[in-house]
Amino acid sequence: MIAKNAAGWSKPSPPSDKVRFDLPGTPGKPGRPTIAEYDVDHINIEWETPKNTGDSPVTHYDINRKDDETEPWIKVNTIRVFGTTILTWRYLDTQIQSNHSYKYQIVAMNKAGRGKPSDTSKIVYVNPKLEEPNFEVGNMIKVYTEIGKSIDVVIPYVGTPYPEVKWIKDGKEMIDIQVRGQFVKQS
Repeated sequence: MIAKNAAGWSKPSPPSDKVRFDLPGTPGKPGRPTIAEYDVDHINIEWETPKNTGDSPVTHYDINRKDDETEPWIKVNTIRVFGTTILTWRYLDTQIQSNHSYKYQIVAMNKAGRGKPSDTSKIVYVNPKLEEPNFEVGNMIKVYTEIGKSIDVVIPYVGTPYPEVKWIKDGKEMIDIQVRGQFVKQS
């Protein structure tokens, strides 16, 4: 190195030792998001910090969601989900609609930029956690059979959690009737 001022030029300095500059890389993939809890008005997702942070701390996360039927991937967090040394993260998504299916991806960011997206979460179908049982009988028809012969009657019903079905006549449970399955309506 040499320097110059009003008096003139300096003599060159002796060579310095080699210096290595390691620039940080972008973060690796965060852990696959899991659905921690949900109901008709929210989905709570969790994920783990990437194993590789690119030699630079994670500054924040972007949460991406896809409506499984139609929508492209969209970023759902309007403010940054800041990164620290926490190993497991949570995000509460309240911009959802009932009777839709969603999946999520997480992207970690650091000062070098955007990392690779996480593996996609499992699909969650948003429906009520608690819904009163309801039989969808519509226009009932009379069914006649001979004594001793069996009939199959399909009566759709909904309810969350799945209701226990009992046949009752004159206030007494009919124990000789078999319920062979559950029909679950998904709008």
